[in-house]
Amino acid sequence: MAQRDVIELLEKEKRALSVGEISKLLGEVSFKISRDLNKLIQYHEVKYIEIDTKTAMEKYKCRRRMKIYYVDDSC
Repeated sequence: MAQRDVIELLEKEKRALSVGEISKLLGEVSFKISRDLNKLIQYHEVKYIEIDTKTAMEKYKCRRRMKIYYVDDSC
């Protein structure tokens, strides 16, 4: 699994995804996905939105703030 796989998945999905969703779709453990996302953010390949606790709980059943990741096609 490579960083390119993460980018291709985000481009294909055309929506922001959580680390958990990405790892599930790619069949990879979440800590590796997080590591790859951090590098991709550093190189401006991927962007993220941080959502509040209430929204995270409603949409993702997560009890804390979280980030969802996307590829900006406008560049």
